[in-house]
Amino acid sequence: MNDNNPIFNSVSVALSHFRAIPVFDINVDCLSDVVEHHRYDGHPDEECNYESCMRGDLECLLDTVTMVQERAEELSILMMESMTWEARYLAAHTEYHALFEKYGSKSK
Repeated sequence: MNDNNPIFNSVSVALSHFRAIPVFDINVDCLSDVVEHHRYDGHPDEECNYESCMRGDLECLLDTVTMVQERAEELSILMMESMTWEARYLAAHTEYHALFEKYGSKSK
């Protein structure tokens, strides 16, 4: 972890940074480190509500990124294991490309 990196110095900068990256391009380990770094350990009454919400958004983003990338990997393996154009392959192929269309670099 680099404390000179702005994503480790500010929760809002971290959230803006990761929101600007397509889901498939986010490094899960880096995002996980940022989420852990910004975890609040103080007294709940002293926590800034605004930063609490941003930390929650970072955690939700981590869950989404992990889920989507893991599912894409499962679908990729299924497609590689299936050498015929059976229904399972077609369904996996369709879902795989839909994930990349929705969450990839060319997504809107």
